[in-house]
Amino acid sequence: MVREGYEADDIIGTLAHRHCDGRCEVVIVSSDKDLCQFIDDGRVRIYDAMKQKNLRRADVIEKFGVPPEQVRDYLSIVGDSSDNIPGINGFGPKKAEDLLKKYSTLE
Repeated sequence: MVREGYEADDIIGTLAHRHCDGRCEVVIVSSDKDLCQFIDDGRVRIYDAMKQKNLRRADVIEKFGVPPEQVRDYLSIVGDSSDNIPGINGFGPKKAEDLLKKYSTLE
């Protein structure tokens, strides 16, 4: 499946949520931190084969300080060199975490 203007992680996340009907749990095998935004305990989890670890909601919160639904905003603030996102100058992980706890989203 190819969609102009979409990254692979967007398509993977969409398919994972679309095909999980509650009777199964979709496992995404990847170490891409962007995919953490799609974790939904009992429905979608990530298996990081490099670390040989399953990632669930609690793991995302431990790693980023924010839940999966805020990972996209978090990475936008701190930046993500693998996706050529520069982030906001002078804003690191702690400041991003504090802002998202206070305001929930970048908007």
